[in-house]
Amino acid sequence: MIKKLSSCILVLAMACAVWAEPLQIKFEALKVILNSQEVESFAPADHAAPGDLIEYRASFTNVSEKTLHHLKPEIPVPVGMVVILPSAKPLALEGSLDGTVFKALPLVDAEGLPIPSHKIRALRWSLSELPPGQPRQFIIRAKVAQ
Repeated sequence: MIKKLSSCILVLAMACAVWAEPLQIKFEALKVILNSQEVESFAPADHAAPGDLIEYRASFTNVSEKTLHHLKPEIPVPVGMVVILPSAKPLALEGSLDGTVFKALPLVDAEGLPIPSHKIRALRWSLSELPPGQPRQFIIRAKVAQ
């Protein structure tokens, strides 16, 4: 699973390189830990085991002097991870089964039946504008498949 988490970070880094200078991007993969009172804490997701819950955070900051328009931030989902869709922040987003073609959620097959979230390989948001100096954070949670 470590390899899968590292692959996710590498794919995001390569995708972000296309956006060039005006956009500063920070990506984190954190393991969600619940204590006995069910209070959450976070630790770097250096290791993950089946059943672990991982929170992916992508922060995008406009470091230019002009407003950026029509951004489509996305977070790849490694194979072996099951996306917890209600955890996405912000909640208005699109999903992809191949990381290329995105459609509004919930994803459905040709018969109109819902596609299971374990098949989602990427999530994407639409950001109409990002003013100078302004950060925006996007979050998803996924569970390591059993």
